[in-house]
Amino acid sequence: MRPGQLVRRSDQAAFGAWLFKCNPHRRDFDAMLPTLERGTAWCVARTYRRELIAPDQPALLWVSGSGRAGPSPGLWAVGRTAGPVDGPQSTVDLRLRLLDEPVARDVVAQVAGLECLEVLRIPAGSNPSWVTEAEFAALAPLLG
Repeated sequence: MRPGQLVRRSDQAAFGAWLFKCNPHRRDFDAMLPTLERGTAWCVARTYRRELIAPDQPALLWVSGSGRAGPSPGLWAVGRTAGPVDGPQSTVDLRLRLLDEPVARDVVAQVAGLECLEVLRIPAGSNPSWVTEAEFAALAPLLG
């Protein structure tokens, strides 16, 4: 591990990226998509992780749900955090680029090295999820 590198408390895994989740039934999904590249404020859970989010960290956008009545679940965008968490609002600014094609949850689940990806193990877990350095490297070929 590099000096000053973020490490997950539970297993000492090195930080790779934040994975922000979007429930398309709780947010106007179609209206949100065009705002991603110019920046969008994203709500985060009030956990210790919000104190770890800093400007210019890798970020991923995961769409949750069943896909039956909306967009297919999986990875939709990649980018960076654009600032720290705004305390009172508990939001962080993100700059994200939509992937040419979303990467379906089922495809992500089949990638070697992603067996323990937090969003697959605990779909209703904290927002954001922690992606380890090794997991982010395994995802890289899917992100274009």
